[in-house]
Amino acid sequence: MGTGLLETLVSQSPLAAGALILAYLFVRGKVHSDAEFRRVAAERDEYKRALDAERKAVNETAQAAAVTNNLISAVVTLAADRQGVALAPRPVSVPEELQL
Repeated sequence: MGTGLLETLVSQSPLAAGALILAYLFVRGKVHSDAEFRRVAAERDEYKRALDAERKAVNETAQAAAVTNNLISAVVTLAADRQGVALAPRPVSVPEELQL
């Protein structure tokens, strides 16, 4: 009985049959609304902002570590100078444009 109704619907009104198929696909999750796409795009943007914030924090941490290493090196050099200990000279980096 249900099949006969479906056949009658398809033969009498193909647009109604198409709407029925579209509704079925929407309910099954095969077709998505614009609101869902906007929500997913907003989530993606939020994740990108969080990732950028993490990258910035990591870069700042690396810079702070480099500054800390320089400060420790300076303190060690000062302490060695006060005690009269000769330290091995630190390698100096020369910019490429000044190298021979």
